[in-house]
Amino acid sequence: MTDADLSDYDALLTRAHVAYQELRLNEAIELYQAAMTLRPESYDACLGLARTLTRRRDQEEARAYAERCVSLDPNRFEGYAALASLHFLTDRFDEAVAAATRAVELAPDEPEPHLTLTQIYADVRRFDEAHAELATGRDLIRANPDDAYRRQMEAYAYHVETYLHLAEGKDAEARESAQEVIARAADNPHAASLAYSNLGILEARARRY
Repeated sequence: MTDADLSDYDALLTRAHVAYQELRLNEAIELYQAAMTLRPESYDACLGLARTLTRRRDQEEARAYAERCVSLDPNRFEGYAALASLHFLTDRFDEAVAAATRAVELAPDEPEPHLTLTQIYADVRRFDEAHAELATGRDLIRANPDDAYRRQMEAYAYHVETYLHLAEGKDAEARESAQEVIARAADNPHAASLAYSNLGILEARARRY
């Protein structure tokens, strides 16, 4: 990138968001870091790094940025939601529930923390609570007026449903949900990549049994 490319904070952030959504993760990290160079206290750039590093499975560095988000603005839900996802990925379930619950308290209309709670409860086999959180998340998605965001989150909700069905041992239902995610790949490429992975798990199960 040229010096001119690095001098416009808003443009950097926009390009970083696009790269993140399109799974160009190294590019997204470079752009978010450039935005933070211009505005070291930028919550949005810090959050972008936390989320992108989480997708890249750089969990310790991602957690540092998520915790910094909470420090920068403890009244925004996104930092807690990012921490919830990280704790879930590292099987720290109590911490994950606490962070997701705090995110819900701060932003009761946001579906993301409910979808994270669905996966946490699926892992600990609290299936009734998992289904309730998934239903709440989907209700909130349907109520969101932003069409692009709604479609993106609908695709992700099908991924979460796949995860829940896998935990329940409902392979046929999981396969249907994963295929629904793939059909919506244009809306959420990351969810689609996870769906292909889940289909691989299902194929391995089928061969085993």
